[in-house]
Amino acid sequence: MASRRIIARIVGSAAPCPRGHSGQEEWDVTDGPPAGLCHWAWSSLYPFYVVLRHGGRFPWHKHDGPSTYIEVGCPDPDNAQRYRLEVVERG
Repeated sequence: MASRRIIARIVGSAAPCPRGHSGQEEWDVTDGPPAGLCHWAWSSLYPFYVVLRHGGRFPWHKHDGPSTYIEVGCPDPDNAQRYRLEVVERG
């Protein structure tokens, strides 16, 4: 697992985020929640992060092997930031 990392980035937004997050932000979440990421966003990302962190596969992904990404929505219904968690190789 040390050769992989997990990146979270904003890939879409329905309205400005009240916490100031924008589509230009990206975080390395390999070792858990980074400083500056909204706690509500992390709470939404966490269950999916665990699957990616441990090499799991989401049952709705129609391929063999571990999943390498997932898109997750922010729980704030008024601004709906969309995050992408992605496994990338270090290097």
